[in-house]
Amino acid sequence: MNIGGVSSTTAADVVEVTLDSGPQPRVGPVLVVGGIGTGALAGVGMSMVAMQTDQPTWAVMFVALTLLMVLVGGTFLMGALPTKRGKLRVRAHDDALEVVGSPWVRWAEVATAAFLWMGVVGGAILLLGPVDSDPQTVGPIVILVGFALATTWFAARFLSGHRPPDAVMLRRDGFSTLRAGSTTSFSWGDVLGFGVGNGGMTVDLLGYGGISARFPASELPSDPALVAALLEFYRTHQFERSELASGRVLDRIRSGDFRRPARPPAR
Repeated sequence: MNIGGVSSTTAADVVEVTLDSGPQPRVGPVLVVGGIGTGALAGVGMSMVAMQTDQPTWAVMFVALTLLMVLVGGTFLMGALPTKRGKLRVRAHDDALEVVGSPWVRWAEVATAAFLWMGVVGGAILLLGPVDSDPQTVGPIVILVGFALATTWFAARFLSGHRPPDAVMLRRDGFSTLRAGSTTSFSWGDVLGFGVGNGGMTVDLLGYGGISARFPASELPSDPALVAALLEFYRTHQFERSELASGRVLDRIRSGDFRRPARPPAR
């Protein structure tokens, strides 16, 4: 459906709107891609050296940790995907508007745990097989078990419903962020401004006394520039906040009548 040149689609109770969000910073994604590429090359190189020096369990560990780094880095890149450009995904509640979070970050944690346990099993098989290696090679497997247990804890909390996708809630009296299963609430008067930081990788807020907070854009399937613009609009428009408890907020979002350049808050 097109409304005044703005396209919008509704899936279940989630409304997705496509708007023009203006120019986007590219520094953050470039740095993340460079870091992932450098780390991956280093991990592959160290695993090859370990194999050539008859240390197969070290090679398994380096491969598993390289995959871990790629998956974690990939979740950060989700904050700058071209497919998110100009997208805003929200859900209206009786008393609030929710900027919905992405479940894919949590599923990446599940995949990470699975890869690490595969590395543990592979290393254990090598230890039990006819490999003439020093007994100290059990060390890499112990390290992998530690990483696997940690990631399994986070994955299990998500699968059991105790760690839902992150989100941002806007209400008449303030807003709150849901991160890692815990909620942090703010009043509109606590904040001096909203913007996009870290080269487009975070939604930033600045409070009094220079206290700032950052919400990773990778946790949201929305364009961080539009999320920051939406928050900034209701911070600066006190008399329009009543819309957040009614369907009128969706009309404003569909029309795009909340946009303004989203820059890092002045410090």
